[in-house]
Amino acid sequence: MRRSRPGERLAVRLWTGAMLLFVSTACQNPIVGVTAAPTFSRSSGTYPTAQWVTITNNTRGAAIHYTTDGSTPTASSPVAAGPIVVAGEGVTKTIRAIALGGIWGGSSPVASVSLGIAFPPMNPAGTVTTLAGSTLAGSSNGTGTSASFYNPEGPASDGSNLYVADWTNNLTRAIGPGGVVTTLAGGAGATSAGHADGIGTRATFSGPIGITTDGTNLYVADYSNNLIRKVVIATGAVSTLAGGGGQGGTASGHANGTGAAATFYWPFGITTDGTNLYVADSGNNLIRKIVIATGAVTTLAGGGSPGGTATGSADGTGTTATFNGPYGITTDGTTVYVADSSNNMIRTIR
Repeated sequence: MRRSRPGERLAVRLWTGAMLLFVSTACQNPIVGVTAAPTFSRSSGTYPTAQWVTITNNTRGAAIHYTTDGSTPTASSPVAAGPIVVAGEGVTKTIRAIALGGIWGGSSPVASVSLGIAFPPMNPAGTVTTLAGSTLAGSSNGTGTSASFYNPEGPASDGSNLYVADWTNNLTRAIGPGGVVTTLAGGAGATSAGHADGIGTRATFSGPIGITTDGTNLYVADYSNNLIRKVVIATGAVSTLAGGGGQGGTASGHANGTGAAATFYWPFGITTDGTNLYVADSGNNLIRKIVIATGAVTTLAGGGSPGGTATGSADGTGTTATFNGPYGITTDGTTVYVADSSNNMIRTIR
């Protein structure tokens, strides 16, 4: 092999050095420490009904921390894991958010949005009309009275559509503008009972009775299955968020845990604050809390003692309180309200 002349060696060294310099420069980021400010799905203003606000950020890997009382968010503030609800007549909330970390590190400027909710007055005449369905039981889709339901329960609204847990039909239904009724999920093409996850009619429920929404997903108390199900509104994709006592199961019980490791006994009512679900676990006489992002289930209140399911009407904190057949449940984002059916009481949890 021919020996290189001195000039050739120098050219190789210079070329190699240039390449090394180029690679090193490319790995440097000229905006290290800069994270994009969060953005909100709603702009500031006054809205006629409750609103769901989603906070996003286009810096990969950044965590969004927020407050709803106008204070400056920090790393110890809640993380925006899902939509935030702004609800209540005459309520105004200022949501402030900051993005921390991410691919470039650092923190973003603080962004904010202020939303006022002014519920319109009720119709003073009390006029009642039928939006959808008739007195005949069935499972037909259609418009207005041409559609049919069979023991519909637990309606929920996202401001544009209504969603109904059609209990005896084992379906989740949607009612759009003009009273147009469609089947969102369940039934395996009919009204079959089961606990299969899947998309649309490939999924099955057994006695869906409670339903709530965060504007993106539905969360369903699947009563006879002892499960909490999630339905993606855009696609009808159904998955099991929590319950069952094991993968694919429907076991009853009152065990806390994450996802399928937790158990329920006849979950009835369900509501959300956008980050958590609150479930009236009627057969257990408990109020359960589920972190939406993780499926982690804990007992918020009831039981009479740690790990218990005692029946009663005692006020108290956490498991020192007791319920008797809690069915209905809702929240205004600060307080959870429970219809304690067999006690003939309305209870609050703060």
